[in-house]
Amino acid sequence: MPKNRFSWIPWIYCTPILAGGYFQFLVANYLLKYATDILLLAPAFVGTVFLVSRLWDAVNDPLIGWFSDFQKKKSGKRKRLIIFSAPVLALSFLALWYSPAENKEFWFAFWLIVFFTALTFLYVPHYSLGAELSENMETRLKLFGGRTISENAGVIAGALMLTILIPLNLVREVTDSLTGVTILAAFIILLPLFFLKEPEKKVEVSVSFGESFKTVLANRQMRWLSSISFLNQIGASVMLAASLYFTEYVMGKKDLGSAVPAIFIISASICIPIWIHFGKVQLKSFWLIGQFMMTIGVGLMFFIQYLPYWSIFPASFLVGAGAGSALTYTPAVVAQISETGHDGVFFSIFTFMNKSGMAVAAFIVGQVLALTGFLANSIQSESALSGIKITFTVIPGFCFLMAALMIYVFNFKGKKTEPENQ
Repeated sequence: MPKNRFSWIPWIYCTPILAGGYFQFLVANYLLKYATDILLLAPAFVGTVFLVSRLWDAVNDPLIGWFSDFQKKKSGKRKRLIIFSAPVLALSFLALWYSPAENKEFWFAFWLIVFFTALTFLYVPHYSLGAELSENMETRLKLFGGRTISENAGVIAGALMLTILIPLNLVREVTDSLTGVTILAAFIILLPLFFLKEPEKKVEVSVSFGESFKTVLANRQMRWLSSISFLNQIGASVMLAASLYFTEYVMGKKDLGSAVPAIFIISASICIPIWIHFGKVQLKSFWLIGQFMMTIGVGLMFFIQYLPYWSIFPASFLVGAGAGSALTYTPAVVAQISETGHDGVFFSIFTFMNKSGMAVAAFIVGQVLALTGFLANSIQSESALSGIKITFTVIPGFCFLMAALMIYVFNFKGKKTEPENQ
């Protein structure tokens, strides 16, 4: 990659994923509550639909990853799939917030599966493109760190939109508020691609899907890293999804609902340059520090009822700052350990585990609400309040701690470059 071009490549490369962060944040962190409180769908049903959509991704993600690797065109293979994702993402996203008079359960399930499929067409090729544009761990940290900042900017946009959506109680009001921004997000995906030249394929991939998939499964580092990512995604998604219930029903401060996710994302974003800097020196040690910051942060939230209400702000900041390490280091390490020519399949497993974590999180929240007797828009029982509190604090803390233990024994020696000081 010519050095005089690299300064522009991160800006161009990172921009489309801003829209992905916006879409994914609202679906992961508000759709569950919207579906139960406004669409009046059963919490257990909504959680189950999220889980079923991930079962589909077990096939869908690796297939799209393999297809992006296998295309015989020397250039443009990733960009074509990203371009395809934009209109499908916009359409399916809007459809999720609409409620037809009949068969609304089928409508919701169908469009949620379409949405996550389109999200795969954006995320897997985009991650793979980043691996091809970077040449060593230092450039990967910078590129994927910038990518995370861009995605988090989209998440912040989603959090700002959340402040508009939360007071709304009618489906028509919600869909009207979302339409214009959704169309803009689709253009944000498309326009930068006209200015990005995709590297020519260096290695011809002519293996079957089964052989390519076996390559990933045979990679012990990837199996271990996928588990770490899965645990972190469950922890973060459970915390963020439950934050709306926690602030409204446990703390009695509904207006703080969007503050926790916003602080989480802002703190993660502003700390990413710090994690990039220290990752060049000792990635493993600083990743562990980030994990323990997340664990301590949710531990503080467990006692928030006995502290001033504003204590949730520094606790959220601590969790988000720690999460910045995982958001930066995980994709960079995936790019480092992936087999040359199989980046798409490797990153498809990574995105599948992330989306699986989101779905399992929604399933957990939905089941806990159902089992503890949660009633939408009502005064909650003690069992429901305890369930919300445990979901918001204990479950994420356990996931973050288990991921930290796995990072401690993980081998960070990469395959694409000479071993670095990791």
